[in-house]
Amino acid sequence: SRLNHEIREKRGLAYDVDSSITYFYDTGAMRISAGTDVAAMPKTLKLTMGICRDVLRNGVSSRELKHAKDYIRGHIALTLERTAEYMLWLGESLLTTNSVMSVEDILAAYDAVTPDDIQRVAARVFNNRNLSVAVVAPATDERAVRDLATFE
Repeated sequence: SRLNHEIREKRGLAYDVDSSITYFYDTGAMRISAGTDVAAMPKTLKLTMGICRDVLRNGVSSRELKHAKDYIRGHIALTLERTAEYMLWLGESLLTTNSVMSVEDILAAYDAVTPDDIQRVAARVFNNRNLSVAVVAPATDERAVRDLATFE
């Protein structure tokens, strides 16, 4: 991902960088986290917000989207090989959407995603109204965090 490449690999600012989505029946959440040194936190937060703003403003390339689709396809294939993971996936799907799609239908839905779709969803997700930031560290300058955590 852009986050991992820029923050961890290129700049060495974080031990790990992760993003994920949590689904609920009527809502959801996108989470980005980074394990970083306290001194690197402001720069890491600034870069994270900048990467999100770039997706919001410029979208993603066809190459990036293909890479993401290939990753998802591989992840699903590996995860669903294990019976317990498959059962958990079925249960989560039923609880969050009140239905269960076949793996083929899910992969087809992923394959149908376009760069425009990504940018449209980014416009809904990456806005200050929906933004929450949590910093787990010794006393941190709250104003500095607030100033850095913006999609504008």
